Amino acid sequence: MSSRGLLAAGLMGFAIVATLSGVRILIRFDQTPGARSVAPPHWPIASAIQRHPDHGKLLVFVHPFCPCSTATLAELARILTRQSARAPQLEATILFVRPKGATGWQPGHLWDTARELPGAHVMWDEDGQEAQRFGARTSGEVFLYDSRGDLLFHGGITGSRGHAGDNYAADQLILALNSGRPARSAHLVFGCALPLSTSALAEVRQ
Repeated sequence: MSSRGLLAAGLMGFAIVATLSGVRILIRFDQTPGARSVAPPHWPIASAIQRHPDHGKLLVFVHPFCPCSTATLAELARILTRQSARAPQLEATILFVRPKGATGWQPGHLWDTARELPGAHVMWDEDGQEAQRFGARTSGEVFLYDSRGDLLFHGGITGSRGHAGDNYAADQLILALNSGRPARSAHLVFGCALPLSTSALAEVRQ
């Protein structure tokens, strides 16, 4: 084989290895969940979020710049639309975490998407106070409490980062909504770390 042929073969081999490595990195990223957290088994007394004593309450914590959370909101839209006729009394609140000292953080695409969800109330979680009260650490983290304030579901509702579609965790949330019984376990949350400081914004945008 000529030197030119060897060079071409070498370049092709390098391209194949680089492509496979890139795919492996992307798969690993998609399948890497956020930090594990522990949800309070009962509604925190210190929480300023209004909860009706006769209604269940669904909370979702979101990083306003997390691209992965588009899938979470898509799943949430599917679930809330399905449940609206069956459980119209369910209250959903979506909290966008804004860290202390952040400037220029205004409602964006995710905020507009969240406002379109049926029966959902959207608000800022200033300084991440509510996120800390509930133990939320990852964008897309979902909490479901019943009318008594007991935890029924905690975790993510997507099967991987940024991918909407049927998955076991979302099915468990629906089951908890319909039965009023706790889900079997907490579920992995696929998303960016919630911003509890302004440095988190730079990490997400890199």
